Amino acid sequence: MLALVMLLISSLGATALLRQAFGTERVAWGARGQLQAQQAAELALRYCEQQLLRSDGAWPVQPLRAGQVTSHWAQASSWTGPGRLARSVPAAVMVSEQSPFRLLSLPDCLAEEQALADGATVLLVTARGFSPDYHANAQGRTVAGSVAWMQAWLRLGDGR
Repeated sequence: MLALVMLLISSLGATALLRQAFGTERVAWGARGQLQAQQAAELALRYCEQQLLRSDGAWPVQPLRAGQVTSHWAQASSWTGPGRLARSVPAAVMVSEQSPFRLLSLPDCLAEEQALADGATVLLVTARGFSPDYHANAQGRTVAGSVAWMQAWLRLGDGR
């Protein structure tokens, strides 16, 4: 009888340790996904900045509109759907020997003019990156995985 009680106690202890190990693994997996999303967003931000600094002006910039209250980047319609303004980073940029990302959703970015308090106009570049396990619903809301957002101000030398 004493041996059965000791076996029961050992089994309960082992079960508790297994649950703790699985919980720790889930936390580590989530942190890994968030880190991958941040790296994808950073790569997208740098790529979009490079495209904007090119002299050909081929990368689209959303103009500053008088009386506009909400920035384009803060509107869901700018990122999804038929009125999408954001541009995806080409897969060739994301998947190479230097950047071995394997993503279901490519990161994207959006550039828009913004007025500073001193009256100067700059470009606000917003990028978002996704973890490999990212999934969204039809409205573009995250269902699984991680999304990371990054922004940078960019002042161009052409007077803008």
